[in-house]
Amino acid sequence: MIELTWSDEYSVGVDEIDDQHKMLFELVNRLFLAAVKREDQQLTVEVLKSLVDYTKTHFGLEERLLEESGYAGLAGHREDHLRFIDKVDGIAQRFHVEDRSVTFELINFLRNWLQNHIRQSDMEYAAHLARTGFATDAWASGARTEVGAQGIHMRPWWKFWGEAGTAAG
Repeated sequence: MIELTWSDEYSVGVDEIDDQHKMLFELVNRLFLAAVKREDQQLTVEVLKSLVDYTKTHFGLEERLLEESGYAGLAGHREDHLRFIDKVDGIAQRFHVEDRSVTFELINFLRNWLQNHIRQSDMEYAAHLARTGFATDAWASGARTEVGAQGIHMRPWWKFWGEAGTAAG
């Protein structure tokens, strides 16, 4: 398994969403690095928790954008998000309760799901946004505020991981 690398093929044409996707790539890469290096279990738990929290925030913001833009495929897109969150929450709960290590199977699932979801489902709404000319500026401003309030860059493990040299973009 290799780390996720951001490229323009993943761009949905909305900078704020692209930045959020880059962060998701980064968090999956951090989880991968923790597993490879067999890092401290508590640090790994924090990264997994951050990934789950950030994913929920991203999905909520993305769904808000799709609702505001009148995207007809919103219900199906939301259902994809809910299925993903349920699966990852279940895995995360087992990880916490059973004190199991993060497996490459989990990381591979996260990696593949994220890449495939962006390339398929997200590109469908990207085409809708481009076709309708929906202005995303007001949404992006609110989204940046909400993401900033999550404070992921302020978490104690971030400095350590920043020195590890895994950059998604």
